[in-house]
Amino acid sequence: MTGKNEGDAGTTDREIVTTRVFAAPRALVFKAWTSPDHMATWWDPLGAGFKNGSVFVEVKEPERMVFDPVSGPRFTTTAIFEEDGGQTRVTMRMVFPSAAEYEQAVKGFGAVEGAEQTLIRLGDSLRALTWLGPAGANAELWITRVFAAPRRAVYAAWSEPRHFQRWFAPAGLTLPLKFMDFRVGGKVDMTMILPDGTKFAGDGIYDAIVPMESITWTSRLRHVNPPLVVATTVTFADQEENTLVTVHQTYIDSDTPEGAREGWTSTLENLAALVAKLPGH
Repeated sequence: MTGKNEGDAGTTDREIVTTRVFAAPRALVFKAWTSPDHMATWWDPLGAGFKNGSVFVEVKEPERMVFDPVSGPRFTTTAIFEEDGGQTRVTMRMVFPSAAEYEQAVKGFGAVEGAEQTLIRLGDSLRALTWLGPAGANAELWITRVFAAPRRAVYAAWSEPRHFQRWFAPAGLTLPLKFMDFRVGGKVDMTMILPDGTKFAGDGIYDAIVPMESITWTSRLRHVNPPLVVATTVTFADQEENTLVTVHQTYIDSDTPEGAREGWTSTLENLAALVAKLPGH
């Protein structure tokens, strides 16, 4: 994932406004602001290591939130999250009670630069973030990647069996793909095999398909007992001449699916190599 500023942070005599666009879905960016452990890795709007707790004044998921610091300099932060062609535009507005307190934050803490750097760190954090879930059941996996290929080619790689079989497995595994009925209610074989013949049995059912936009399926990974049930949604969005793909999985009744992040990272490397060779690239 990447992010880009849209000009320098704007200021008045009492507020600082910073806008940045992130190559990540709005739901994921919003979660990054509401997960305490994750937010602690990037939230530092006044610079110089200034980090403190906050109290949420308003939360409207996934569009808007307002919060105040627990201690330290007084200011109210409003964050607005807007969808932007599969990406997310974040506008952060920090309002100080008085011009004097604003001046102190700007001159004493470098608040204008701090606000800009905060959103830059958020972008860095989102690039590294593949796992975001509770320390309990139904953990979530998010992976976002931009592919240097048009959306029609990337979508074809997910929807056509002759392509899907060639990449949908981590390095060292193959996907025999005995069946793939790409329609709502259709089944797909997800059994993967090691060179020594060891099988990791699995299958899925397509729950929803929006052509060129999203694919949703529920899979049962039967190599574990009881089988692991995973709900997956993959979305596709244009990013200039490239394609932004977001994989969102929910692991039902499981908070530690072993190897999921590494497996998907390797699998998407295979996808990148395949789509670079497909017609229409």
